[in-house]
Amino acid sequence: MFNKVVFIARLKELRTGHNLTMKRLGEHVGVIKQAVGNWETGERVPTLETTVAIADFFGVSLDFLTGRSDDPWLHKPASMLQGVDQHDLELLRRMPVGEDDQERR
Repeated sequence: MFNKVVFIARLKELRTGHNLTMKRLGEHVGVIKQAVGNWETGERVPTLETTVAIADFFGVSLDFLTGRSDDPWLHKPASMLQGVDQHDLELLRRMPVGEDDQERR
C-alpha cells in the first residue's frame, strides 16, 4: 500500500541529501518546481510514470520510495546488477540512503 507520509519524507530526504533544489529535481524528472513542492507538502502525488522516474533518478526501488519497504535496493532489475558480485552487493546494501544514515559517515 502507498504510504503518503513515508513518500513525502523519503522524497524530501533524497532530494536534500543529494543537494538538489526542487527546480533541479523537477528538471531531471520533467516537471516544474511547484510540482515537486506540491509532492513534498502532500498537496498532490506524482503520476506513476513520474514516480518511476524519481526512483530511477535516485537509484532506489519504488517499494522504498512509496513506503512499501525499508530496503532501498529491494526489487532492483537484474540488469542493473550485472557484474556485481555478492560482496559488492552487500556493500551496496549497507550504503547510507537517508538523513539518519548520513550521521554515521
